[in-house]
Amino acid sequence: MMSNAIGNDLRRDLVGSTFAWDAPRFDKESIGDLMSRGVGDIEVVVETIMTTVTEAYDTWVLMLSYFVVILFYDARLTLLASLPVPLMMLAAQLTGPLQTRESLKARRAAAQMTARATESLNAVRVLRLFGREPAEWAKFRQTCQDYLRASLRVTVIQNGVFPFYTAVSSFGVILVISTGAGRVIAGTWTLGRFTAYLSLFLGMTGRMLMAGRVLNRVHAARAAWTRIMEKVDIPGPGAFDEETVAVNGQGLGLTVENLSFSFPGMTEAALKNVSFELQPGDLLAVTGPIGGGKSALVSALSGLYPYEGSIKLEGVEMRDLTMAQRAALIATVDQSSLLFSGSVTENITLFSTGSSMEAVKDAAAASAVDTDVAGFPKGYDTQVGESGVRVSGGQRQRIALARAIYRNAPLLVLDDPFSAVDLITERQILKGLRDEQGRRTMVLCSHRLNTFETADKVLVLENGTVVERGTHRSLLAEDGLYARIYKAQGALESEVA
Repeated sequence: MMSNAIGNDLRRDLVGSTFAWDAPRFDKESIGDLMSRGVGDIEVVVETIMTTVTEAYDTWVLMLSYFVVILFYDARLTLLASLPVPLMMLAAQLTGPLQTRESLKARRAAAQMTARATESLNAVRVLRLFGREPAEWAKFRQTCQDYLRASLRVTVIQNGVFPFYTAVSSFGVILVISTGAGRVIAGTWTLGRFTAYLSLFLGMTGRMLMAGRVLNRVHAARAAWTRIMEKVDIPGPGAFDEETVAVNGQGLGLTVENLSFSFPGMTEAALKNVSFELQPGDLLAVTGPIGGGKSALVSALSGLYPYEGSIKLEGVEMRDLTMAQRAALIATVDQSSLLFSGSVTENITLFSTGSSMEAVKDAAAASAVDTDVAGFPKGYDTQVGESGVRVSGGQRQRIALARAIYRNAPLLVLDDPFSAVDLITERQILKGLRDEQGRRTMVLCSHRLNTFETADKVLVLENGTVVERGTHRSLLAEDGLYARIYKAQGALESEVA
């Protein structure tokens, strides 16, 4: 019970730690490596604890009992015959660092194998489409070979010391047999006394060999323990408690001043000194060339990444908000449109309990996915599959949008949310959101400008800076970058039509 409870606590703390990490740190991690630590490494620790606890009674207590008893038989002979014991313990300690080092390499190789398998399985459809299964399988086979070699080195080191243990302990056995036999011949010991002493000494020797095996296992488990604790930063009490945040159902004011932002690991700023101000209920439309900074603006406004400058929500700096406060005030829909393995309802409510089915249907209607859901085999109870593989790209986008709408946050940040839907559906969704005038402040980043005429303000980003700002009409009149993009899209649509 104790060892399994420790394993349960370690898994809980590892996952809790990852939830508490900031986004830049999490982006640097390998999911496969975290899975390896949470499954394989913890299993090694749990099994070692179980073995050690068992052997603490079965080996150490029994070995000491044997030693005490044979001391009463003959203290001098017992001490002489037990001299190899410190050598065995010393050998176990000297080989300990080597075992730990090689075990650490083996656990890292296991993590690489798990990471490769996770990545390959997630990308299996792409691999099949491009016929790259043999090449990917060859990479995975090589990773398995690396793990095999690392594991063999650990096995050789662990088992290579046992012949030494046996040889050392044999000196004590030889001494007991030669001395005891001489005493039986001399008549100072009876045959029964000699047999009893030899049996007890052999029992103690057997327990000593088991103690060495346990020490070897502890050294190997130390590597797994080190890998686990590298990622465990136990969150403080109440870190994941539900926090009640008052949301008045109205949009909020958003003030951005001299905002600069860099993606994690990048030295060049993706946003440079961006400033704008929105009143409650305003719709800000943001566009620009590819790489202009639209996604960077969404990442900064999400509150998950550090930024320079100021982002204030109703006068409160966003970096000063708690995670719960930020989640209650801001709903973000990024380009990934990630869905979970669950039903449509569970994805819209994010598995929250006590959810209102009426609110779910209202959110689905606002995102124009209600008609699609009505055609699903089980309606809102239809399972969407892992990452939403059982629904189309447009349906996945709109379910993700419904999730953000259901959240009822006063600030809605959308990153190209209509790329997989047609223009009619796009206008329908935006009209539904705009009909709730005043309820939400919205920031819409998109390449498609067909719906920008309804925006209160328009920003044009290029190379991370604001090159144009105004309304749809005023920017068309300026005949600048925005006007060129708009006219090019209009010409393309006419040609396609």
